[in-house]
Amino acid sequence: GIWVNKGCAGLFRILPFPTAIQSHNVLCESYELTPNYCSAPFPGDAQLVENLAYTDCVQETDWGYDKKGIWVNNGCSAQFKVFHRGNPNRIPNWMLGNFVGHDKGKRLRLFVAIHPYGISKAKINNTNVHAELNGDILGLNGVSYVIKKVKSGFLAVNTVRGNYHSILFNRTRNKVINPATK
Repeated sequence: GIWVNKGCAGLFRILPFPTAIQSHNVLCESYELTPNYCSAPFPGDAQLVENLAYTDCVQETDWGYDKKGIWVNNGCSAQFKVFHRGNPNRIPNWMLGNFVGHDKGKRLRLFVAIHPYGISKAKINNTNVHAELNGDILGLNGVSYVIKKVKSGFLAVNTVRGNYHSILFNRTRNKVINPATK
């Protein structure tokens, strides 16, 4: 549900983001700074649950994942949780790939990678942020945007209290997010 206080009122849209329907824990360890790959039982989104290394495990530098499992490197050892989500055929081809956007008003540079499994990865000013995709709704760091196809990529539109805010995301060939390409 939604709660408001201090006189706040408005029209709210409740977004039906998908929930994890299955999860599995995976232990993956890099011994003596060498790379290691650990298979996952199904394609999905991975999250570091517990760092077991003496050093930091930085996503996309020391660990990452693809549709088949998790990779670690540079001595990263950790317990990961892999979440299986939805039907992989729901994402239209025009939404797949790596995109870059600029929010000039907030002076932000955004990167979004959208994969066939309904999982999107995102960075804002080179910081990893949470992102989800459900139909034509992109949830990006707690803000929901309706996405519309345009020639160069997609337009993400957010309307809050009558204020229209949009970010144009252009397709990029740079593989700035996808750890499977490392």
